[in-house]
Amino acid sequence: MSNLVPVFLDVKLPSYDIDVDQLESALSDKTRAIMIAHTLGNPFNLDAITAFAQKHDLWLIEDNCDAVGSVYNGKKQVLLDI
Repeated sequence: MSNLVPVFLDVKLPSYDIDVDQLESALSDKTRAIMIAHTLGNPFNLDAITAFAQKHDLWLIEDNCDAVGSVYNGKKQVLLDI
């Protein structure tokens, strides 16, 4: 057993995107990764979350299956099969 403990953050309405203002308060000594999904075709604030992950040396795990066809920073999001 890995003893991983998820920490959930609120979202902002109407986008249902994660409230990036809560990231600092959710961080602890045990935090190793951020796992987040783009929800209902609304891509989350990738710039803010990526910067936070890099600042704290965290893994960023994205689930982007709901983001296909959405637009972020003027670019259409696509699903890559790796």
